Amino acid sequence: MREQNIPVVGNGLVSHHVVERLVNADLPVRITVIGEEPRPAYDRVHLSDVFAAKGPT
Repeated sequence: MREQNIPVVGNGLVSHHVVERLVNADLPVRITVIGEEPRPAYDRVHLSDVFAAKGPT
C-alpha cells in the first residue's frame, strides 16, 4: 500500500486525538498538522483545574 498524505488542520484536542488514532492504527500515512500555535496540543478545557492542582498534570 502506498503512503498517503493526511493534512490535519488545527492543533486542538480533537485534532490531537485524530492524529493519535492514525499513529496507533499503524497505517502507511504521512501526517502534517497545520496550526498557528508553536506548542503541542493541551487540554484547554481543564487548564484551570491543572493550575489549581485539582486535575491531571
